[in-house]
Amino acid sequence: MCQQSHIPPSCSIARLVSWADQFLLQVTVLLNKAHLSGIVAALTAIHVLAAWVIPLRYPAYSPSDDPATYWVGKSAAHAKAVLPLVPDRLPGPLDAWAGGEGKRIVMEAPSSGAVMEIAFADTHETQPPLIRVSAGEVILAEFRPPKGSGGGKEDISDPFFTQKVSVSSAQLASSGGEVTIFTMDGSWARLHSVTFRAMPPIWEALIAIMALGLFFFFNTRPGPVKEREEEAPASSPAVIAASAIGSLVVAIVLPGPHFGLLDGLPLSTLEETVALMVAIPALAILGPRFFRLRLPAAAAFFLLAIKLGLWMGAPVGGMGLKIFDTPVEADRGEYKRTYDTLVNPGMSARITAPLLEGSQFPVDWLWRRDSRFTLISYPFKREARESHQGGHWIAARVEAWVDVPPGQKLAFITVGAEKGTISVLTSGAGEREYISSTVGEEPLAPDRLIPSGVSHISGDFVFTLDVARHYALAQALVGPDGDMADAIEAGAVWMDEDSARSSSLRRWMARIGAAFLDWGMAALLAWWGIWTLSYMRSRGEASPALLVAGILAAVAPFALAGVDLSSGSVASMWIIPLMVAGAMAYWAWAMATEVDAARNQALTAAAAGGLAGVGLWPILVNDCGGGAWTPVGLSTLVAGVLYVHWLKVRPSGQNDKGGDRPSFTLFTGMLIFPWFIWKWHDKTGKFFPYDDLSDFLTYQVFAREIWVEGDWWHAAGEPVFFYQPGYRYIAGALHAMFGQSFLAQSILELWAILLTCAALGVIGRWGGLGARTSAVAQFAYIALLFGPHFMTHVGLGMQELTANLFLFAVIILVARSGADPWPMAVAGLVAVLAFWLRFDRLGVLAAAVIFCMAPAGGSARQAWGTLYGEFRARWKPVGIYLSILAAGVAAVALRNLVFGGDPALLYRENMDLLTCKDMACSLRGYRQILAGSITCLDRAGVVMIAGVVGAIAAMVIRPSWLRGVPVSMGLLILGLLAPYWVGGPTNFEPKFSMHLLPIAAICLVLTFHSILTRRRI
Repeated sequence: MCQQSHIPPSCSIARLVSWADQFLLQVTVLLNKAHLSGIVAALTAIHVLAAWVIPLRYPAYSPSDDPATYWVGKSAAHAKAVLPLVPDRLPGPLDAWAGGEGKRIVMEAPSSGAVMEIAFADTHETQPPLIRVSAGEVILAEFRPPKGSGGGKEDISDPFFTQKVSVSSAQLASSGGEVTIFTMDGSWARLHSVTFRAMPPIWEALIAIMALGLFFFFNTRPGPVKEREEEAPASSPAVIAASAIGSLVVAIVLPGPHFGLLDGLPLSTLEETVALMVAIPALAILGPRFFRLRLPAAAAFFLLAIKLGLWMGAPVGGMGLKIFDTPVEADRGEYKRTYDTLVNPGMSARITAPLLEGSQFPVDWLWRRDSRFTLISYPFKREARESHQGGHWIAARVEAWVDVPPGQKLAFITVGAEKGTISVLTSGAGEREYISSTVGEEPLAPDRLIPSGVSHISGDFVFTLDVARHYALAQALVGPDGDMADAIEAGAVWMDEDSARSSSLRRWMARIGAAFLDWGMAALLAWWGIWTLSYMRSRGEASPALLVAGILAAVAPFALAGVDLSSGSVASMWIIPLMVAGAMAYWAWAMATEVDAARNQALTAAAAGGLAGVGLWPILVNDCGGGAWTPVGLSTLVAGVLYVHWLKVRPSGQNDKGGDRPSFTLFTGMLIFPWFIWKWHDKTGKFFPYDDLSDFLTYQVFAREIWVEGDWWHAAGEPVFFYQPGYRYIAGALHAMFGQSFLAQSILELWAILLTCAALGVIGRWGGLGARTSAVAQFAYIALLFGPHFMTHVGLGMQELTANLFLFAVIILVARSGADPWPMAVAGLVAVLAFWLRFDRLGVLAAAVIFCMAPAGGSARQAWGTLYGEFRARWKPVGIYLSILAAGVAAVALRNLVFGGDPALLYRENMDLLTCKDMACSLRGYRQILAGSITCLDRAGVVMIAGVVGAIAAMVIRPSWLRGVPVSMGLLILGLLAPYWVGGPTNFEPKFSMHLLPIAAICLVLTFHSILTRRRI
């Protein structure tokens, strides 16, 4: 015992430790009460995420295939953020064709400091250059990229080497905010891109992790739920709330002047796409009652009023563009229509920003008429250009009114084009012709600079496809000192004379209105989100811990992106096996405790799960050539453990049923959307065909013929459908709203994944599972889907995941309809749309009607007897659903009979390619679908095989430990697999397995749940 008079050293240490422990405990309690740890973690995570999601990108371009036309006589190229065009070929001192000297590229960098990523498409085959990166006199890095192919590498879609260089704000201050890339020795290197990303300090990530630990473990203890008699104030009716949400959508999509981000259709910017495809749908699902408050509804209507005022009275910026792909059509004035034509009649597109990449040009829908599947003007692949029989060029005709400020002049700058001629008509000065400039050419000659004043301009630019790899068309204001600025953004280029001659007050008011609209929309969405989170927390559906964990889970993929996850790395040998084994052990323990199992049974299940994770590691690490786990796949695995843990320790009194709760959508949505939008943000405003003859490109061709050319009834002119018909209409509708961008199509696939997860929760609840056990199936599905093998089909623009969107919507509608005929009729209509997307879904769509019945368990005789009794008791809603589905099939057959004289659902020659002639063909098809690959057993194949075997076995052999699996799940599996007995899957693995994976995952979890409970029904 420690005495007051004499304290031994050991007692002093004990008291010090006790005092420190109490102090830290009190600090933690204070932080917890003030929610400071959660605020710090959330703000830090958002800052780190925003810094990496929003890069300052400098694309690499070349004016011609012959870099000598650019570099001879020049030693440097300059790029600014407003006009980020640099030559893609960087010569070295050994290149005599470029003057035999080192060349430099000087570019503007973010003043706050950044990580500079220099990606190379190719280098000289024997002597790549030694490259120095510097900021003023400070040398940032010296490196030599590896030897390349030396052939120029025609396709530069993917870099083969990337070098990262850090530059601080102090270093940039000494260099005037510029970074220089210089070739010191060796030969040439070809750039793919140069990207600047903000550099978040490492201490921010550490604080976020510490705050997460404090907040998560001190905020997830069970506690009382705050009861609320009223779910939300009902100060205005639901119709007003729906109208307010519609007003937000209209305020975004309504065409307007190009002053702000929300410039209306087509929604070609990233901000518009994210607002309409991510933010508003997510908030409308989670918190639609927000607009039953008077003030938010009034704010939404006020924003719409501002947009209406801009739409009717503001000056319209930009210029009209018409595209021609043959000289004959150019002479006749028969320009190529695009989706922009639907919004801007009389032109191929409206230029509202510099066209700095070839994929931004509206050449996306040009192809040879004698073969709808071959592009002729696609400028990124040599074989496509060589197939062009009408002349290897495209012509761009522009027309606009300009108001060049005094003291400045206007220049047209092009890349990959023959020097175009600009005709300028000025009041009092008559008409005069000017010549466009090219990148790297100082636009100082009088015949290349349009003088100040209001003028009408028009001109033609011919882009020769045989010569140039890239194309650009920019309009720049040139000041007296030679500095350039974007002419459209500066308000110098307008669509009509009235806009060009409008007063400065009118323009100022329009800019203020557009800025108020943008910031007001952002503020309203933020208010909506905060209110929704508070509302969900009051109902016990979310907690600050879940929110912070979700934000950090969204940041995790960006941190893991820099970790080597390839096969054979330290991470794949030690870290990832421990993560997988830990996740499997925790999930098994959570499933066991949810069924009120004894403690030793739960521990046994956890041990078995951990051993299974280690034992199955050789299979789990294999992904049919992919080998590595993706950052988002690993993050999803960890997020699943956090979410299941939250479900276990959440406050008592909550409804434990339904793994499809809104909190799950919130959590997973925050996890996956930031990562994928970061990966796909370059798709906005551009066209990216993956290859010349893919299914993806075929859907786009069909979609254009329907929406742009108006071939609605014949569905792209086909007497009998060649490909699945439904997706072409969806793709066309998205292009009509978002222009050339494919980002909306990709985001739609993410919503399909979330709806699939929600449907798995509905199926789990229907089968007697709790929220935790259903969550195991949900996270197992998306973790496997985000593996590198399956990941190749996420966001690809194919229709498998979109078809899942409708299939699982049918399951949700049927499960919630019960015996009510009207909801079943709605489910039947959605089932027709699902069938129209994929004809091979007919069997599983018919079998989906089982979810309006009670799950049939017990012995085989009892299970089938119960199912038969349920069918007889609910024959009316079942008959309505199946009748509507049959009518949809008959309508497709009738359409084909009328237009093509053949009632076949698909083009017969296409059916012959898919039809299996013998049993061996069918078995090979099933092997591919169940294994996830033709050549090996994919990690998802383990789940699919086990889930399918368990569900089908439960239809016939039902021992006591398998009687918890509903017999009708086997019918669902058989309905999904039945079409592949007569029509085998072809290529594009594992797209046919993507339909099976979620259902197999929930069947496997149902099987394990039945084993753990050992029910005898």
